[in-house]
Amino acid sequence: MLRGAGVVRSRFVAFTPFLRSYGVNFFKSDGEYAKKLWLKTHIFTLRCRNSSNRTMHVRQSKFVNEKFCDELHFFFMCGAVPCVLVAFIVNTLLGQAELVETPEDYEPHYWEYYKHPITRFISRHMMWSPQQVYENNLAYQKRAMESMELVAEEKWFQESELAHRDYRGWQFIPVNPAGVLRKGRLVFAIVCLLLSFLLAKARVSWALLSPRCIGTHSLLHIHVFQRNMPPTFFSFPFVQPSGVC
Repeated sequence: MLRGAGVVRSRFVAFTPFLRSYGVNFFKSDGEYAKKLWLKTHIFTLRCRNSSNRTMHVRQSKFVNEKFCDELHFFFMCGAVPCVLVAFIVNTLLGQAELVETPEDYEPHYWEYYKHPITRFISRHMMWSPQQVYENNLAYQKRAMESMELVAEEKWFQESELAHRDYRGWQFIPVNPAGVLRKGRLVFAIVCLLLSFLLAKARVSWALLSPRCIGTHSLLHIHVFQRNMPPTFFSFPFVQPSGVC
């Protein structure tokens, strides 16, 4: 069948140049007659080149036709032929299902209600179950009901504003600051206040006053100066490597 279609297509493509050549020769004869009239009345120099006449015929492209035939052949051989073979083998070897007595403790699956094996395969592996379809419809209806409730609530709100002559505006809720401050922040704030007060009252300077090494210890002195009080010295041993001042 495909070979016959190819032969018809080739004959049709081969017949088209004759139609084109007839039109080309018709216009070509008119052009030659006008050229002869023009040569009789004008004198000019004609350049002659040693070349042949026009031997290239312009014809339509075969790309679209060949592409269509190739795709038709591909889909027929890779799609229709395997499907027909599978259907023939299934109907010959397996056949359709028959009604039997169902055991009491067995619940049939939804794809077992179909008779043909191919229909069962498609329903089981390529389609949604009736339970999924039912739940999807329920979810769609629930979303639609929620949107309708929101529209009704917005309408009630607008009617209430119109009835009470109310409008949307800023509002402020009084808040107790004692409940806002947490325990840790409150303790941190108190410690910061005490440290700032002590630093304002006293001036602390750290210095290493020992000019030479005293064994393996040196003295670190802290001078605390307060108002109307003599300076007080606190000494702490500071461990250093031996031989380092």
